[in-house]
Amino acid sequence: MRLPNEEYRTVMNGRVVLAPATPANAQVMLEAMEPTRTGNLAFFTHPVTLTRQRDYLREMERSDRDCLVLVSLVDGSVPIGSAGLHEIDLSNKNARMGMLIFRGNDRGKGYGSEAIGALHRIAFDGFHLHKLYARLLVENEKAKKKYAARGYREEGVLREEYLLDGIWHDMVEMSILACEWRERHP
Repeated sequence: MRLPNEEYRTVMNGRVVLAPATPANAQVMLEAMEPTRTGNLAFFTHPVTLTRQRDYLREMERSDRDCLVLVSLVDGSVPIGSAGLHEIDLSNKNARMGMLIFRGNDRGKGYGSEAIGALHRIAFDGFHLHKLYARLLVENEKAKKKYAARGYREEGVLREEYLLDGIWHDMVEMSILACEWRERHP
């Protein structure tokens, strides 16, 4: 799904820039990824090849329910991650939010939080969504705290929701409503 309009084609927030992810970005994304640090994501359970990455980006570009963006630093360096709105439901005005910082040495610096802030603007002001939700592995306390700090609330646990390395994992769903986001960002 395309970004809502030209105003959201490139969104800056502090030190990061979000711009549409396209198949032309496949090579640079592949070079930036550190798959050993992303093992809890189903996409990385099989080796990520250039063809597979291009196919994924084509799928995202054609999707009418997904909007994937690259996260780069404002200095124009290589992408440091990707973020997306997935399962966008314009009738019920909600979407699942996802965020990935590719390399371990870029994590813990606040880039993900800044990217999430920009993605909130796209979701709530651009797509006019009512609710965003994220699903996290129950044991990922660090991510739960980060989402809670941004105003997300736990909605519940999805039992045995995610199969990883042959083991079922519970996931917690956390969400934020547009009105809650606006209270924090008038």
